Amino acid sequence: MEATPTSGNKREEPRHKVFNIAEVANMTPEEARRYRISEKNYWDACTFMSEATKKGIEIGEERGKKIGREEGRAETKARIVLSLVDKGMSMDFIVDVTGLTIDQVIEIISNNTQS
Repeated sequence: MEATPTSGNKREEPRHKVFNIAEVANMTPEEARRYRISEKNYWDACTFMSEATKKGIEIGEERGKKIGREEGRAETKARIVLSLVDKGMSMDFIVDVTGLTIDQVIEIISNNTQS
């Protein structure tokens, strides 16, 4: 009879633990050795997946923050452009102050002009 690694539930029922111990105790030394290797590989894989998941979440959060900062900067520049247009500032002045190109300024104005 081949034993399998535990389910990974940290609150495993005590009788399940006892069953595994008894099952391993009835194995030949070679079966027990293979079982221990199998169990170690299982837990190593679980640990790897857990760490990879955490790392993936961290990377995703950082990317999200970066995108949010970039969008915030773009929205701020757009508000500045629109404010300067409302105050009658010249296109050259707006380009100089914001660091945007003339095309970018025109796009912001056209996207925010109500029909």
